[in-house]
Amino acid sequence: MRFYKIILIIIIQSSLVMTEEALELKEYQIELIIFKHLNVETDEIFDDNLITPSDDVLSFYEPKLQINKKSFDVKVEENFFNKLFTSLKPLNIKNIMINKEDVSSNISNPKSWYRKNNNLETLNKLNKKLLKNNNYEVLDSFSWVQNIEDKESAVYLHHEVIEKQYGFLLKLYRSRFLHTDLKAYLGSINLSSNDITKFHIKEYENRLLEFPNNNNTNNNIKINLNKANEFIDINSEMPIQNNQKSINGEIKLFIDQNKRIFNNEIHYFDHPYFGVVISVKEI
Repeated sequence: MRFYKIILIIIIQSSLVMTEEALELKEYQIELIIFKHLNVETDEIFDDNLITPSDDVLSFYEPKLQINKKSFDVKVEENFFNKLFTSLKPLNIKNIMINKEDVSSNISNPKSWYRKNNNLETLNKLNKKLLKNNNYEVLDSFSWVQNIEDKESAVYLHHEVIEKQYGFLLKLYRSRFLHTDLKAYLGSINLSSNDITKFHIKEYENRLLEFPNNNNTNNNIKINLNKANEFIDINSEMPIQNNQKSINGEIKLFIDQNKRIFNNEIHYFDHPYFGVVISVKEI
């Protein structure tokens, strides 16, 4: 009987560990460079066509920025307190010592995911060398932050720039090790998949709120607002939309490779006509 109790305890503990791992939202800094070979030396004929997935995809986006409409209705009236505080100077925060232990850097922020930017850290030197080398043409280089899910839950990130005639579908996922599934191509495709970026981010925001160890939530606090706030959009809705018309056609020049990768390493994907370099680093 005691033996069965021990087995039961082990099973319960294992299930708790798996639940914690499932809710653990690790963030990764992804950097990518895609470039063309200007001096192509090959007689190879590419007959195969790129087969694109029909599943839902993610994309880069810019979050919606809003201003509270009521802020325009605020009227400052001259009174005793206004005159009283005019002589006060703002507090100089540079002179305040902040304890680093009080600032949590391990809290994931899904709203910061899939925001494309030009900041490169790991691939910065390589990018500069490629730009100076007459044998290559850098089509693009950028970075972004995202989480990496298990294989069953992971979704492709799709990005295409029609004016530069390149694109890629990238899926990063976890099994026993980290893996990357890359479908990069020269040209453009008419992808008919649904973009679920907004819903994907919202799902993980809800996970953070529901996670019991999240210090940012307090179920005992209730806030009653007098009136609902009204907001005015000051930029475009996410995700970023490309206004140029897609050029439909068969993609002959492409990379379709799935391989195991490691954290804090640089990974190169090669083709006779172009190449892709990817860096994955846990934040």
